[in-house]
Amino acid sequence: MCYYIYLYLLLLFVYICRLVVLSCCLTDIWNSIYKFWMEPDAEKKEKLRDEYFKTGLVEHLDVLESHLNGYGKGKFFVPSGVTWADFVVATFAFTLQKHFPATLEQREALKAHMERVNNLPGIKEWIAKRPQTDD
Repeated sequence: MCYYIYLYLLLLFVYICRLVVLSCCLTDIWNSIYKFWMEPDAEKKEKLRDEYFKTGLVEHLDVLESHLNGYGKGKFFVPSGVTWADFVVATFAFTLQKHFPATLEQREALKAHMERVNNLPGIKEWIAKRPQTDD
């Protein structure tokens, strides 16, 4: 009996560590976006955005796909099921697809993940009735 408790706790610890790593990756993404999003100079803002989309975003999406396809087996970010990280990444992917559709053209795993999360019960209904905005 004790063996199973230790095994469960170890598995829980591994899941939590994976989520912490994803949290750090998501923080890197938001910090990178914040640099150009809040830039008041339009010319500099465009330059920063272009630089991020050419290099930083590619690296960040590679990391997300690596975690999703590796540990999450392509379904969710941890094998036990959906977590807050799945919601954050699906929202990020939706925003990218809406405003910069070309960024996800070659990212089948992330697009499939976004669709999987957006079709969860409750989420699907909310998406259908939520107010539509330009942002």
